[in-house]
Amino acid sequence: MDWDAKVAAAGDCVFFDWYLAYAHLAPHLTPVLAAYGSECEIFIPGCGISDVGFELYTNGYHNITNVDISAVAIGRMQQAQVARNAVDAMEFHCLDVLEVPNLVPPNLFDVVFDKGLMDALLCNLKTNVEDTFAYLAGMYQLLRRGGTFVLVTHSATRLCYLEHPTFAWKVIRQGVVDRNGRAYHLFFCVKS
Repeated sequence: MDWDAKVAAAGDCVFFDWYLAYAHLAPHLTPVLAAYGSECEIFIPGCGISDVGFELYTNGYHNITNVDISAVAIGRMQQAQVARNAVDAMEFHCLDVLEVPNLVPPNLFDVVFDKGLMDALLCNLKTNVEDTFAYLAGMYQLLRRGGTFVLVTHSATRLCYLEHPTFAWKVIRQGVVDRNGRAYHLFFCVKS
C-alpha cells in the first residue's frame, strides 16, 4: 500500500484518525498510563497523522516515540510539533515497524500503543500472517516486563494472534468503543 499517498489524501488537516481520536480512547487509556506514571516510555508504531501522541504529551506523558513507514506522515507530524513550539517533545522516525526491534534495545517501553497497524498488516494477502507474528514478536521484545501492549482493532478475531503461546502476556479484553456505526475492540496485553 502507498501510505504516503494515503496520508496525502487526508488533505490539509493537521490530524486525521482512521479509527478513533484520543478523546474516544482516553477513558480506557488513562488508567493504564497512570499505573506507569508520567515518566513512562511510550511507543506508537504506525502513528500516521493521529492526534494520540500529541494528546498524550499534553496530558503529561513526554517520553513518546512515534514511528511510521510514511515519510509524508512523519514530516507532517514534525511540522505539527514545531507549530506547537514543542520541538523537543516527541521523537518521530520514518521506519518500517518490522525493522524497529533490530534498531532499538529490548525491554525499552512501558506501553506500546497500536491503533490499526496490526489490522493494516493483516490486509497484505501475501505476508499477512507472517508479518503479523513478526510484528507482535517485535513489540513483545520492545516491552519491559509488566509493560502493556494496547491494541485498538476493528476485529474481535485478533485474539488468535494475541493469545499465541509465543507471547507470555496476559490478554485482557478491555472493551468495545462504538463510533459512527463501527465497533472498535480494545485489547490490553500485559507482559509477564
